Amino acid sequence: PYKFEVDTTGISLIGLPGKMSGKVVALLAAALLSSSVVSGQVQECFRQEGSRIIIQAEDTLINSANWQVKTDVAGFSGDGYMVYNGPDVVEYEGEHVLRYPIKVTRAGTFYLKMYTTRTADFDCPTEDSCNDVYVLIDGTPNRFFTDHGSDIETWAFGSQFDNGDENVVATLDFARGTHELVIAASNRGYGIDRIVLQEAEDPPVTATMTRKVLCGPDVPTEPEDCSDVPSVLTQNPILLTVTNNKVRDVVIYTVDEEGVKQPETTIPVGGFATFPSYRYAYWVIKEIKADMTLNCIRNFFLTTTSNQRLLFLGGQTPAAGAPVAPAECGPSASVPTGNAVTLRIRNRKVFPLVPFVYNVLGVSRERPRVYPGQTKTFSTTQFRYWVLRRSGGQCFKNFFITKQTGVQKRFYGKTKPNQPVPDPPAFPEEPCGFAVSAPLPANVVTVEITNRKNEVLTVFSVDEAGELTEEGNIAKDETATLETAQYTYWIVKNQNGDCVRSFFVLQHFGTRTVTIGGGSGGSPI
Repeated sequence: PYKFEVDTTGISLIGLPGKMSGKVVALLAAALLSSSVVSGQVQECFRQEGSRIIIQAEDTLINSANWQVKTDVAGFSGDGYMVYNGPDVVEYEGEHVLRYPIKVTRAGTFYLKMYTTRTADFDCPTEDSCNDVYVLIDGTPNRFFTDHGSDIETWAFGSQFDNGDENVVATLDFARGTHELVIAASNRGYGIDRIVLQEAEDPPVTATMTRKVLCGPDVPTEPEDCSDVPSVLTQNPILLTVTNNKVRDVVIYTVDEEGVKQPETTIPVGGFATFPSYRYAYWVIKEIKADMTLNCIRNFFLTTTSNQRLLFLGGQTPAAGAPVAPAECGPSASVPTGNAVTLRIRNRKVFPLVPFVYNVLGVSRERPRVYPGQTKTFSTTQFRYWVLRRSGGQCFKNFFITKQTGVQKRFYGKTKPNQPVPDPPAFPEEPCGFAVSAPLPANVVTVEITNRKNEVLTVFSVDEAGELTEEGNIAKDETATLETAQYTYWIVKNQNGDCVRSFFVLQHFGTRTVTIGGGSGGSPI
């Protein structure tokens, strides 16, 4: 059974104790996420990466038609460059500006550099014309940025403020956080391709643009006493799903950006609730005690960068019991608990197995393949839904994780794990003698060859006809990792062509380790 709660913040899905259909949960939760309304809009900004912020000038908020995007002068990056074609501005009065929101992650002094040109479309009679703009940070008094000496239609980096009597190196001081950089027009004919803020003065600027991210806040600090604090919402939608595996009912609520507590939702024992939310929304969960008083058990900001957060309260097996896997590898939503389980898949078939795990919305994610002869382990939870497919996509097996703790083992194929395949090939009568491979491709083995000799070694594999194939060189104290098949013959030579080691891969699966010179390891010839 399900019910919905509607308030000013949206629609919440409540799952009551009893048998829960994963398909219904997936459809309703997806509908909630797609229908949520963006609250607390936050614009994008250029975020500091390492020691720099690099901005394409045309990626801007423009308040004047006199700034235009141009592509006439070759050598720009991005989609073009900005050129001011309005009247010269003698005194800055807040007009004809380009705005760039930026986010500084490390407070300090930054050197300002701009990649600029003087265009031939305007009358630029001297070197000191068509070459300056006003620069403001967060509306503070402007600085006059100038670029003496740029040739017409030639790109160069400028890096000076006009200080009246002399020019000085252009630097700006920033506190950590979000700021607005404003470039305001001064001379017509001045073209700007990109703007660079960097902590060091001299390093060359080679990158073209810093990635744009949401200008949202840094991670808010959670109160220790579970008190109500305001959310600091961003545009990042997150679907919050809370499963109550505790022995008492709980109530959950969020707090809006004004610090106002929103209506509570009750989640009964064995039930769950799904809420459309946003990154940095603040949530509080309280347990309903026997005397009907509330005891706070969780308070948190949503800090995940993914589009969903799963929260499990308690570790008991859900009252709904184990879900049933659909027939023929059909898709199904996981109904995971907070119980961690290790899944171990051992493949003794002659084809690879491709695992897929499904989330609570019924969306699958491919995991690393398990090749013939391999055993791999995966971290999962009880009641997660898994599907194993052949490499061509055909269904092989599907199942839910039913164990509550420990390891759930899955073994496929008739061959016992450590049972050798009969009739191994014979070694040559003398070291490094002639032999041919008799590979069993179904049994995949990894070979690790470590070189401890004071010379470079070359590794060769041998095929069924006795032909050698060079696999590469191994320098001193390096290790080469190669994938091969059981019963493949290998030869290792030095740079003079002298054989230093030969061996068959006899093991069935896993890793064969060979160390040449200086240390132990590897089988004797």
